[in-house]
Amino acid sequence: MIISIASLIFFAVVCLIFFNIRQTLRTRFLVVSGLVYAFLLSPYAGAVVLIVSVLTWLMGMLIGRLHAEDHPHTAAVMTGGSAAAAVLLLLAFKFVHPLQTAGILPEDFRWILPVGFSFYSFQVISYLVDINTGRTEAIRSLWEVLLWLCWFPKFISGPIERAKGFSGQIRKMENTTFRGVRRWKKVVSYVLVGSFYKIVIADRLGVFADRIFDEYSAMSSSWLLLGVLFYTIQIYCDFAGYSYVAVGISAAFDIDLATNFAMPYCSANITEFWRRWHISLSSWLRDYLYIPLGGNRRGEARKYLNVLIVFLVCGLWHGIGTGFLVWGLLHGFYSALDSFLDHRNIQKLRQGIPGRLLTFAAVSAAWIFFRFPTARAALRYIRAMLTTGPRFHSFRAEMAAIGMKDQEARLIVFLILVMAVMDITAYRKKCAVPEILRDRHYVIRYTAVLLLMLTMLVFGMYGPAFDSSRLIYMQF
Repeated sequence: MIISIASLIFFAVVCLIFFNIRQTLRTRFLVVSGLVYAFLLSPYAGAVVLIVSVLTWLMGMLIGRLHAEDHPHTAAVMTGGSAAAAVLLLLAFKFVHPLQTAGILPEDFRWILPVGFSFYSFQVISYLVDINTGRTEAIRSLWEVLLWLCWFPKFISGPIERAKGFSGQIRKMENTTFRGVRRWKKVVSYVLVGSFYKIVIADRLGVFADRIFDEYSAMSSSWLLLGVLFYTIQIYCDFAGYSYVAVGISAAFDIDLATNFAMPYCSANITEFWRRWHISLSSWLRDYLYIPLGGNRRGEARKYLNVLIVFLVCGLWHGIGTGFLVWGLLHGFYSALDSFLDHRNIQKLRQGIPGRLLTFAAVSAAWIFFRFPTARAALRYIRAMLTTGPRFHSFRAEMAAIGMKDQEARLIVFLILVMAVMDITAYRKKCAVPEILRDRHYVIRYTAVLLLMLTMLVFGMYGPAFDSSRLIYMQF
């Protein structure tokens, strides 16, 4: 869900009604709530997710029945056809804008990508494949399928939930009572920390990152490097913040969503990074693409090829454009190289401070291609960053040109340090960042809660980013 006052009010109203209606009506009420939320975001998106959910339920029941009647070949064909249809529909939605840009489609063509479609299309594929392979049974209740795909906290940007894990929690949710101190501590911790990451850090950095990237031809190397740093932290705090809020709000209803981020910028190598970044997507690609392609079972060369294919798909999943393509291939190359070094027990570049610095630098460099619509534009930015020179004499003039004042610069440095300390502490404790707050002594916890709320009021609502708040991953 979008992190806004309106969304939090919507959550409060849903929560109030949920705990005051009959338990047998709760699932249906949450389905209706999810569809209302989707239709409020976009009637188009609401209609698409409703149709896709019903078709998914019907197809799942059909594949399950074919297996029960001992027709595995027909079931496999139906599964493959359904998965292919989902992929082709996703590609069709994503190709519209590039084809308009190229002049192949008219500008007034309005078949745009529905909000959240990239996420629930992958959920649909995994569900149907799991039924066909026997990893899960077809869900008989249409209401459960609708709730899984329309669950409003994760509707916009995931995480990509597996049907088996989600549906297994629905009966537990129906019996949940309002009481439960530990559950509500989790709700408060995750929602507050997630909102802090998103509203205070990501949105604030996003304002200046956008200005630097949009006006890069007039900026010096120093500011272009800072622009990359700002965007690197922005996209993490934006998506991780959203994911924390989704986990927190779901916890109010006793639903545990999958962990999507685990302090990825603390990683010592690119393999560890992808175990910590967008975990629900990377695990999906591993289970439904990398392993079926053969994984590492067919020799070292084939393993590297499989890795490149997986990250190529990962790039295309985010968008049809040469920037996304190069971003995916870069991470494929990084991962193949890291696997090569690990296979030969060359660990100096994969561990400790050197490994962490190299990993952060490699990931940050790849984000440049992710940020621009084309690889050519990204390469122009990189060339300017490497050849313009630092221009220390004009540093403050350029700072003023992007609208950054001294107190704003100090605040940004402070916020980055706070985020780094929180992530490093959570990394060492092997827990999620909000868990640090949840498990503290009540005096520390209440103090932190008040400080977070005050910080969001002062530096969120009245900061430069308040009117431009958006979720980066909504576009995917």
